[in-house]
Amino acid sequence: MKQPAGIDISKDGFHACLKEQADDEQVKIKRSRSFPNDYEGFRGFPDWSLKGLPKGMSLKFVSEATGCYYEDLA
Repeated sequence: MKQPAGIDISKDGFHACLKEQADDEQVKIKRSRSFPNDYEGFRGFPDWSLKGLPKGMSLKFVSEATGCYYEDLA
């Protein structure tokens, strides 16, 4: 089982969406949240992303590279 985290980022903030895909290819949105595109948002994002992640599951981050706005988060 794998869990992708999609990130849409802009100058002022970023929105993350966690999905879960099981071995049978079924995909479910687990949760989503918006964060400010600043130090506080960057600090809160890892804890939110990893919360409830089942043992042995990998988490992959995918981001739209909009201008330079994604660079600090990356």
